[in-house]
Amino acid sequence: RKIGPMSIRLNEDQNSVLSLLVRSAEGAAIEDLAASTGRDQSVVMAVLTEAESRKWVEIETRPRDQIVPGARAADAVEGRLPERLVLPAIVEGGRLAMASLVALAKERGLVVSEIVKWGGARGWFGRDKGDLVASPEAKAALEGRDADERALELATKGEAPVYVDDLPASGIDAARAEKLLKSRPDVAKIKSRNLRRARLTPGELWRIDRH
Repeated sequence: RKIGPMSIRLNEDQNSVLSLLVRSAEGAAIEDLAASTGRDQSVVMAVLTEAESRKWVEIETRPRDQIVPGARAADAVEGRLPERLVLPAIVEGGRLAMASLVALAKERGLVVSEIVKWGGARGWFGRDKGDLVASPEAKAALEGRDADERALELATKGEAPVYVDDLPASGIDAARAEKLLKSRPDVAKIKSRNLRRARLTPGELWRIDRH
């Protein structure tokens, strides 16, 4: 209930949702409130919409880009994307003739056009007289994973959604990860979401009592 000129008796849903907001100075995302209270998001939003109309809470909406793993996300996480599978052969000799690449791709069941396209997009190799030539970045790529691969590891290891703006906190280049993922829907999609967050109206004093 609100401590002030009057007290307000809350129903069970209101009590559950608003109790969490009382304990969170920075507020909470709608999906987090739903998960914590065990209530459907539509129920949480109904509570908050009414509370907002009474000026008890403020609801903020902001767009965020979510990383949604695709059917081949595991290939990226486990280092099985075509351009990565042929990378050692290209780095070993510094270059690889196209005929050798075709033979290698056939042996491993890979698509040559994917290798050339995505290896080039990553800056791992270029073309010279029909050969693929390893770049200075190619050797470093052998020793670590690229930004998109690391981003997908985060996006696939838990149930919580992962957003592009979450990546820097894990030391991942968000701009590079987004660039590499946005045109590869079989690996992942970047989907714009409007995320809503609620908090108690500043300056108000609240106490939630159980009845």
